[in-house]
Amino acid sequence: MSARYNKNYLSFVIARVDFSSPLKTDELPANLRKTILEEFPIPEPKTIMEQEVIIKPQEKVELKGNVAGTEWNFHGKMREKRLVMSPTFLSITYEKSYGSFEALQSEFLSIVEKLFEVYENIDVVRLGLRYINEISLPEKNPLSWEEYLNPNLLTMFDIPEKKEDILRGFSELIFKVEDMNLIFKYGIHNPDFPAPIRRKTFILDFDAQNASLQEYTDIKYNLVKAHTEIGNLFEKCIKDRFRVIMNE
Repeated sequence: MSARYNKNYLSFVIARVDFSSPLKTDELPANLRKTILEEFPIPEPKTIMEQEVIIKPQEKVELKGNVAGTEWNFHGKMREKRLVMSPTFLSITYEKSYGSFEALQSEFLSIVEKLFEVYENIDVVRLGLRYINEISLPEKNPLSWEEYLNPNLLTMFDIPEKKEDILRGFSELIFKVEDMNLIFKYGIHNPDFPAPIRRKTFILDFDAQNASLQEYTDIKYNLVKAHTEIGNLFEKCIKDRFRVIMNE
């Protein structure tokens, strides 16, 4: 992700901040709404409902629904990206439309900066940046990745006596990088499970999370740091043969 390639295999890229207490979002502040609409011009509000379970005498159970607020979904012109503004978090998602980190950084930070301007008592307690790579290659052997990926990612596939008996293989590694947790999930998910693996697809899912009280300047720094660490880990996962494919 830190290197420049002609194409990528990103299915989702998500940037998100979480708030310590719910914000009032039934009517978004005008300045915030204007900033969002510049890049996400299609607004779609929806009501958030919370359900309460009330247990009464004689084992009577009553479900009570209450309106918890408004969640705003804003889409790009071609619905290629989505911004969600809810009482508890703000997120931007690019679905197979990610262009560059610089574009994400500009869009995300301009809106986060406006959040701090219009909500005086806002506390951001978590920043997340996630890149999900879905590497699909038009080759016959769906379990043969030695040419393209770090062999350390493939050791789990050596456990069964017959590789063709594998129906799914997925691992998770979580480790700290200073104040940030990096959650790395990888493997063959097999969308046809429990049928045999037919498609040559490998997932590299990187999720960097900083769970601490952060001001706007902290978010700016931590977003770049998260992207850098994810990029470094991605480069450790791939081989030059795969770099050639991404530069075709």
